[in-house]
Amino acid sequence: MPRCHMQHITDTGPDFGRAQRDFLIHLHRDLQSGIRRPLSHYISQDPDNATAIEREYQHLLADPTEHAADDCNLHATCGRYQFLRELGRGGQAQVLLARDTQTSQLVAIKQLSQRHSRQPRRRTAFAREVEIAKRLDHPDLCRVLDHDLDCPQPYAVLEWVPGRTLHECLQTGAAPKARPHAQSSAAGSACFARPGTRGERTRLLHLLARIAMAVHFMHSAQVAHHDLKPANLMVTPSGSPCVIDFGLARDLHSDRGHHQRVPQGTLAYMAPEQWLTPDTAHARADLFALGVITFECVTGRRPFPWRDPEERLAAVRSGLPEMTDDLLPRPLQSVLEQATAEQPTDRHVSAAVFASQLLRAAGPVLGTVQSTA
Repeated sequence: MPRCHMQHITDTGPDFGRAQRDFLIHLHRDLQSGIRRPLSHYISQDPDNATAIEREYQHLLADPTEHAADDCNLHATCGRYQFLRELGRGGQAQVLLARDTQTSQLVAIKQLSQRHSRQPRRRTAFAREVEIAKRLDHPDLCRVLDHDLDCPQPYAVLEWVPGRTLHECLQTGAAPKARPHAQSSAAGSACFARPGTRGERTRLLHLLARIAMAVHFMHSAQVAHHDLKPANLMVTPSGSPCVIDFGLARDLHSDRGHHQRVPQGTLAYMAPEQWLTPDTAHARADLFALGVITFECVTGRRPFPWRDPEERLAAVRSGLPEMTDDLLPRPLQSVLEQATAEQPTDRHVSAAVFASQLLRAAGPVLGTVQSTA
């Protein structure tokens, strides 16, 4: 049995998405007024979320140079948006938590770095990413709320999704509550704890099936994500998933005939065609990634080695590693074997079919869980 990945979360209360928003706005207004209250003041107003409030408090009051590069002033504004703190940083852009000064809504701003903003090719690629993401209006996909692609440092304003990435859940051994797939009709505690136990593994699989349905919506809109991985899947404190980061997304309609010579993605989750023949990678590459993610979440290990492409291709051709039935039940293994087939045509015909088979292998959720419509 693997170590427990999905234990009950202990550092956020049931309503921390709302509480986090209110706390951050309250703290930011205090700082703008020149008032610096002690941490105990904010915790006393919401003791159920003490640990998470302390974490945000320390983030916001830390030295900005610890979290930001020289080209990002966390105390500046970007249009009507006031920067609060850095959420993440990649090779070309940073993501900042900000407050909409008109609505007080918390948002995430993805902003191209100053260096890349001076490169026309990078600006074009960023604009393309934003335009693709704008087409995706689904509750489990991160939405674009606003953007300015013509300013000196282009940015997109995104829906802010509180919670943790699935990667963080796997690394820390804790995960937020998991709401099942919308088709589930069961009810009760929505926490999943141990994927090795039948009931908790079932809840986890229902969450992954819901993610697969969001991916199916993308594919129906002629968009392939091409970088699905636990770090790009958020799980909110209420248990809702959200797919983020469309930096490598491919427009399946307009990109036909587009020559992509350099493999792009995260090797551990990439389908073989993504690194062998990038031109041919389309929607079913996302199915391969979903299969790898599901295997990792359930068993605690990745199915294929990823030190180099040749070794990994040989492992893919050999199929999933053999696992005990209590760790990976045979019906579930069969679903994942098809999803991670070497040839795209051997995989499920759609992410919706994958989700349906995942739910069938998972079985009904035991206990009472709150379902979403």
